[in-house]
Amino acid sequence: MAQNHGFDIEAISDGLIAIVKEIAGIDVGLSASVRSVTDDMQPWMMPSTTEGATMKVGLIAVQSLGWGEEVRLEYDPDLTFPDDEVLGGFQIGVTGPRVLTFSISCECHDAKKSAFEYVERVRSNLMRPSIIDRIKALGCSFNSFAGSRDRSFVFEGRVVTKAGFDLLLNTVSNLDDDPVTTIDTMNATGAATGGVVVDPIPVPDV
Repeated sequence: MAQNHGFDIEAISDGLIAIVKEIAGIDVGLSASVRSVTDDMQPWMMPSTTEGATMKVGLIAVQSLGWGEEVRLEYDPDLTFPDDEVLGGFQIGVTGPRVLTFSISCECHDAKKSAFEYVERVRSNLMRPSIIDRIKALGCSFNSFAGSRDRSFVFEGRVVTKAGFDLLLNTVSNLDDDPVTTIDTMNATGAATGGVVVDPIPVPDV
């Protein structure tokens, strides 16, 4: 799992791209932009050299939910510390809900096709039970999506059809911190001395 985020953005993005590609039936790539399709009025492809349609999927926002993160302790009797002695201890972690916003968009330079039709095909198929199961397999659940938006424009005298929508998925962030031992020290024979339990999380008065 990607510890810098608490969830695997790359795996979720790759899985969503595979789903969109299967539904749309055209090439789908990962968008490096952090903007929604509504902010993008320049073509991805040069009309003079490219025909047909392509789609992009990009993560544009991550939102935390609730009053805060939950700190958890899980006891592991086999935790190993820097001196390579197996002391046992608590693994400290922080977990919390997240909402991921993905922009799913299409651009088409073929006058006989429409980017809006490809986008709407994807949007209307996302609620199929088999697709929901695949989203769950990515560690996410369906939250909501916005309506498809037509953002067609004229570039170098040619109409470029462009459309897209935002998809919101729920997931959970899990981050591990440094483990904490349950005893103070060990003597030369490996016996515990002191026996003081480390309590890293103060409990507020109720």
